[in-house]
Amino acid sequence: MRKKKIQNRILEVFLWFLGIIMMIPFALVVLTSLKDSGSAGLFKLTLPEVFHFENYKVVWEEGAILQGFKNSVIIAVPTCVLTLCCSSLMSFYLARVKTKFSKFMYIFITMGMAAPL
Repeated sequence: MRKKKIQNRILEVFLWFLGIIMMIPFALVVLTSLKDSGSAGLFKLTLPEVFHFENYKVVWEEGAILQGFKNSVIIAVPTCVLTLCCSSLMSFYLARVKTKFSKFMYIFITMGMAAPL
């Protein structure tokens, strides 16, 4: 029991370490967005000398963020609804009908989820 607790603690520390490493690109993006153009080009993980919050205002006004968000919603919502409908119909068929074709389709779809191309 004691050995299991030690293994869990080591695993937890390792996972925390990996989590922190995975946050570095996000921190780099946030810190770079607050720098001026000259220091942003250096790509250093340092705090900016002066925080330039006006960069967000420029991106919001000139970057057409709302238009991009609207376009993403226009594509994503119908795609999700269509995928949900097709998946529901297929799962109903696979659950009810037991043929070689349905077994093949079940394995094919499961492999597609496990190893997508």
